[in-house]
Amino acid sequence: MIALTGDQVESQGLKVEKEDITHKLIEPIDTKTGNRTAAVQMLPDPGFKHNAGETYWGSFADILSGKLKSWHPAISRQVAAELAPELDQVVEINPDTLDVGEKDK
Repeated sequence: MIALTGDQVESQGLKVEKEDITHKLIEPIDTKTGNRTAAVQMLPDPGFKHNAGETYWGSFADILSGKLKSWHPAISRQVAAELAPELDQVVEINPDTLDVGEKDK
């Protein structure tokens, strides 16, 4: 499985289904026993409703902000000034205050 951003889905002309459009049940086969298991609809597991990495680590903006604020201010301002143009698509960095925010999509 490959995770896609909303922009990638849109640019590839894909459609995100929120429910099983086939309305059919499948009976998965247990790979160890060969037995059929209980019939289920073709829906993603509940765990796919969130970003597991972000849940564990926090957002990229939060991580970057924490790092910048943990370093000496002069170094942090220099790093922030150099990173700001490179990360412009993802986050907004204020080199003066070292505030980092998620970029609006």
